[in-house]
Amino acid sequence: MLFAVIALVVVVVLDVIMAALLPPLSTLRLPTATVGPSPTPRPTNTPVPTPTEVPCDGPQWWESVGATVAPFFQSNLLTGGARSVTNFDEFRSAQQGIRDAAAALPYPPCLAGAHDDLLDTLNALLLALNVPNAQQIVAAASLYGLPYDNVRHYYAAISDGYENLRDLIAGLEAQGVTPQDSDLGGSIGAARQFARFNTLDCQATRWAATEAVSWFALVSTAGDSLTSGEVDRNQLGRVVIQLQNNGLRIEGAPFPNCMAPARADLLEANDGLVAAIQGLLSGDSAALQQNAAAYAQARGRLEAAIRSYIAFMNIPS
Repeated sequence: MLFAVIALVVVVVLDVIMAALLPPLSTLRLPTATVGPSPTPRPTNTPVPTPTEVPCDGPQWWESVGATVAPFFQSNLLTGGARSVTNFDEFRSAQQGIRDAAAALPYPPCLAGAHDDLLDTLNALLLALNVPNAQQIVAAASLYGLPYDNVRHYYAAISDGYENLRDLIAGLEAQGVTPQDSDLGGSIGAARQFARFNTLDCQATRWAATEAVSWFALVSTAGDSLTSGEVDRNQLGRVVIQLQNNGLRIEGAPFPNCMAPARADLLEANDGLVAAIQGLLSGDSAALQQNAAAYAQARGRLEAAIRSYIAFMNIPS
């Protein structure tokens, strides 16, 4: 009995001691379970494209684009075939509509550059159609009497169109598309001709079409006066000033080295014509004849020098 009492006392004492040493159960926190790594997925043989990856089908894009923009080139604006246009305002409006339709066409990111080159081509040709006197230039069988500055701006825009179309061809070929020369009403073939004569080292067609052709428009009336015997002194006086100013502009303007001989012929012809007109106005027949001959010879060399560079453009003489 005594031992039982002693044991009970010991148990009670131990409970008191443990209660004093241990924190209450309400303050105890169970350990947090840590989630293990997800199982590694098994590799598959099918690659999963990123959300921005879009398949590139160059031939399909070119086919759809060609069907949309082909009417833009059916007038053969690049190759001088738009002279049959009867209503110029309607024609220009229709061209703008085709350009807008082309801009709305979807395109894969891999052809973003080609898409931009296409729109740049259309924009350049629309710019040409908005040059003052564009209607007369487009319809002209001859540049006779047309304002030479407007002729120069018109053919500068046409040259831009050629350059952008050339870049479009290169962009398509980089994506495995080979446009045919007959595509876009034959404009692809003309652009390849342009590319032959216009490289980084020699922009032959651009110089010939903008500088030489516009000069022909300027001198057409004055040149005829030398042989026709009809003299409008006021008009010829104005032409002399224009020729002198244009000669100074050409002398100061950059030019491709490959066209240096043609440029020299143009400046010589320009100076010869000025001197011939001055001889005509002053009644100096010897100066007239001598300088008119020099003008004709230099002009002939110029025409021969640039002929092959612009033949595919069918520019009126």
